[in-house]
Amino acid sequence: MRSVACLLLTGVLFAAPAPSFCDEGGPAPVRQGEMPVSASWFRGDLQRTGSFRAAQITAKPSVKWSFTAEGHFLSPPVVAGNTLFLGDDEYLYAIDRSRGTLRWKYHLSGAGAPAIVNNTVYFGASMNALYAMDTRSGDIRWKVLTGTVRPTSPALVNGMLYYGGGSFPGSREDHGFLAAIDAATGDERWLFKTRNRVVTPPAIADGVVYFGYGNSGHLLTGGGFFAIRASDGGKLWEVPNILSLRGAPAVFGDRIYITIGSGVRGALLALSRQTGQVLWKVAAQGAANTPAVADGTVYFGTSDDRAGTFYAVDALTGQVRWQHYIDAWFEEPPAVAGRTVYAADGHGILHAFDAANGKELWQFQPAQRNAPGAPLPVGRTIYFSAGRTLYALE
Repeated sequence: MRSVACLLLTGVLFAAPAPSFCDEGGPAPVRQGEMPVSASWFRGDLQRTGSFRAAQITAKPSVKWSFTAEGHFLSPPVVAGNTLFLGDDEYLYAIDRSRGTLRWKYHLSGAGAPAIVNNTVYFGASMNALYAMDTRSGDIRWKVLTGTVRPTSPALVNGMLYYGGGSFPGSREDHGFLAAIDAATGDERWLFKTRNRVVTPPAIADGVVYFGYGNSGHLLTGGGFFAIRASDGGKLWEVPNILSLRGAPAVFGDRIYITIGSGVRGALLALSRQTGQVLWKVAAQGAANTPAVADGTVYFGTSDDRAGTFYAVDALTGQVRWQHYIDAWFEEPPAVAGRTVYAADGHGILHAFDAANGKELWQFQPAQRNAPGAPLPVGRTIYFSAGRTLYALE
């Protein structure tokens, strides 16, 4: 793959005069064995657990500020320092998280959930590209054409950036890949090919990359799940014939939790990290969506044509601890902070549940019902999007 380094393009629009700096050397490389100096990820960490170190909000919050975008938000926010990054149909936005004001925006189509490491934001877009941008100025450090639909949310370890992709919907032949590229330059290091498109963002733990693949249709048939070495892409194991794989995997302890389903049937599966063996499976009413895991419990919501159920499941045994039914559906990933679980339903209503017993603590309903995003708890604030509006709740 070819890269374009530190391009000062006119696509960046500032709410104030543009900064005059550009780090021509690209992001500082993370040396072998070192963790990034500062890093923020989709789902909170490289294991995609959806567990956040933030204050739990047990009473109904009020709106601190709101920000209206040009289009509908497509990706959940990721925070770095005092800035939120997220994308809509037309732009990637950098928003001051204290005041809700725009720092800058970059015009492109369909920015996905970013990863942020050492003043660089990495993200995929609908137009067949993966970007690295300076978080402060919005300047492009490099751009890689991926030959795929929007790449998955990337992950970075030891100077290597990992992302998945595959064939465009409607292609005669499905194919997919998990790529490792140099985070400083965008140059490809290795490529692991899969039978169908990689549909989950990679989760990484102890030098192993975990990810799932499926076909390009609405029902992700022909799927499976891989574990490969982060160093060279060597295959460790594969679980084939996992149909309708949905959302991001979550790695916790010696297990991986994945969700599957379509229509009125779904399930949560626990896999062994060492072998990929299915340790248990919990059937769910409706298609199961991206899980969160914290303190020995896995949380996930389901969706069917009319309603949804939110579940809490024992991470060790698979026993259902509690469930909460609503007349809507859950499609976005939940978030856990302390003893509170946050989940948005398909009408754009944000729910807060007591993690121990499932009691609903409060609801927040936006001014207009719209497609929601995944909630992000940071400090004493929850950031949450619905349609074109991003809210800060406290």
